Amino acid sequence: MRIAPAIGAGLLLAMASAPPVLAQSSKSAVGQPCKATVSPVRYGKILRINSRLKAEIAAYRRSWAAACAKRGGTSLGGLLVRAERIKAGMMKAIAARRPQGKTADRLHEQLSKIYPTFVPAMEGSIIEFEFFEPMLAVFKAHIRLGNAEDRAFFESHDRLFGGDFKAPPWIERTWDYGGCIRLGRWSPHGAPRPGYDFVAAASEIARLKVVLRTRWYREKVLALEARMLRALATLPQKRGAGKAPLIDACGTKVEAMAEMKRIAARLRTKHSAYRRAGAALRRTLKAIAAGQVRVCEKASCPGG
Repeated sequence: MRIAPAIGAGLLLAMASAPPVLAQSSKSAVGQPCKATVSPVRYGKILRINSRLKAEIAAYRRSWAAACAKRGGTSLGGLLVRAERIKAGMMKAIAARRPQGKTADRLHEQLSKIYPTFVPAMEGSIIEFEFFEPMLAVFKAHIRLGNAEDRAFFESHDRLFGGDFKAPPWIERTWDYGGCIRLGRWSPHGAPRPGYDFVAAASEIARLKVVLRTRWYREKVLALEARMLRALATLPQKRGAGKAPLIDACGTKVEAMAEMKRIAARLRTKHSAYRRAGAALRRTLKAIAAGQVRVCEKASCPGG
């Protein structure tokens, strides 16, 4: 059963709006997509898989089989477009069933272990989060089957999207559903981790918007861009009536403010959406100076 995010410092969005990531794949599944194209289909009896979805899965299996036979030059982005349609159909089937108890346990076993054996590069769960979706780690592991566009996306993926499917890359999770924003160094354990480079991310996104043509890739990059700009424009978070909004920074207040100034200055030269985000950052800096917004240093905000 999906658990809704709690309210608190560094609030995270629900998984449905999270960026695509490489982290939710099992080691056995990474090596199996080509084998899955010839494995027996075992839908089981818990979910009602309609004929349209079965046809979509069959076509997806054939496309993967062709990619495995071709051994290069296939559009993995095209496979991801098909996978997204399967995801939508499977999520409807899961929502219609809503099993409980031992039936839910059996369905989780099917989605996480049985379905990946015959639906290439996809995996699911109904524990904590409900999903059935493409495993990007599998696609990345088989980049040799892809083309130049696929390589462009996956070479930038880790830098842009990070590896935590519950959080955007500029959030350092310090509890289950929240954390601090990476505007400074963070070293709770071991070596310091640098802040997230929003300016470099903006440049990388601009480059990808030129070279990416497949709808799935473009939608993910554009969604990340919109989410990043929204995060920069709404850094202070309200903590109730009569309380000053807070910014939960991973580093120190000095580091956070210096980085906000740098980002705001660099975004002046970008397109209008970025300039608006930069203007919002400058307003936030003025509010901090006036004592209207408080910066919590090193993830010290209450609730995080």
